[in-house]
Amino acid sequence: MEKQSAIEEITNVSIEQCSKILGVTERKVRKMINERELAHVRIGRRVLVPTQVIRTFIEKNTIPALDREALKSEFRGKL
Repeated sequence: MEKQSAIEEITNVSIEQCSKILGVTERKVRKMINERELAHVRIGRRVLVPTQVIRTFIEKNTIPALDREALKSEFRGKL
């Protein structure tokens, strides 16, 4: 089994695993969950974060790189 397909099979992760994926503390993940910034699933006392929610969160919060050459040419025309 390939590593990528094994990861795709995982549908929910713990707060600890989520914090490692996002590169933040568990406390930050709990805060994001409490403030409803991150969707989650509760099963009894256990809190899980769907991997699709993590992917969507990353995509939504990704800031694209600037194309500096395009910016330079755009500003040259205005000066």
